[in-house]
Amino acid sequence: MKKFIVFGLLLFIAGFGLSGCFREAGKAGDDSTPQTAAFDLEIFSLAHDTTLWINDEPAAWASPSASIAQDRSFIINGFPIRHGKNSYSITVSADYPPDYKIPRFGNPDIYMLSSVQESDDGVIRPARWLRVDEFRDKFPETNDIVWDSSFEIKATISDPGLDLLGASTNVLSEQARLFSVELAKLLKNQDAEGFAGALSLTNKENVQNFIGPKGLTNFVYGSEDLTNLDYSVCVSNAADVEIEIGSRIMLAHSRDGGHLAEWTYENGRSRRTVFLDCLGFARLQGKWKVSLPGSQFFDLGLKENPGDLGPK
Repeated sequence: MKKFIVFGLLLFIAGFGLSGCFREAGKAGDDSTPQTAAFDLEIFSLAHDTTLWINDEPAAWASPSASIAQDRSFIINGFPIRHGKNSYSITVSADYPPDYKIPRFGNPDIYMLSSVQESDDGVIRPARWLRVDEFRDKFPETNDIVWDSSFEIKATISDPGLDLLGASTNVLSEQARLFSVELAKLLKNQDAEGFAGALSLTNKENVQNFIGPKGLTNFVYGSEDLTNLDYSVCVSNAADVEIEIGSRIMLAHSRDGGHLAEWTYENGRSRRTVFLDCLGFARLQGKWKVSLPGSQFFDLGLKENPGDLGPK
């Protein structure tokens, strides 16, 4: 077992520099609205899907990257965090690779750290996380692990007043699936201008934190790589997208346990793969809002597909 843990840690260290999951949180240029509180959940394990709910709203989902031992981190900036007591629930589901054999590899440890911080200026800073809880356990062979806990927020946080989803969830969730595919394609193609428009941002420079560092256009795409492999992929149709439904938020993630989008860019000999695991959708006065991991809700700039989506 000790050998397995050491091997997993080495894989984690090797893989960490090659991938990203929007670990940075903060403002996306001048169009951002400051937030007063954020929640950070870090998970260290192997081969699992992880779902996070906060105050009975779906807040985040992460794919397992089952081929390597790698960390997962959720940062929730703003809603559904609220003043006073906040409850959260985490479900970790086994998603082992086809050749993963127990007890040959042993049951990996699950190690989760939850932290919180409050901000007066809306900027979330790495040094200000305050540990509120931690969980460690052996992952069972077949059953899910469910962890429920809570944290306190002293600051007064304004409620954005998002619409209740009501009885139109079937139509709205189908629309969210279609939006997810459109957004995933923009990220796969590193279309900064199109993605800025999709978030109703006036300057494409404001989305570089989501797409990748400014000026790196020599990304690996299709047959441009010597191995003739496509390093940039995304969900291709609405049937590929799963929707978790709360009272005011819908959370979209890949149905097969993969990423919504994954794209790779190069700078000289340095290569980095970035991915998007989930998107949050909501409605405000009949208009669509969207959030990415670690971001606030933006006005969605994509056109709706035909359908009865309720009053505007």
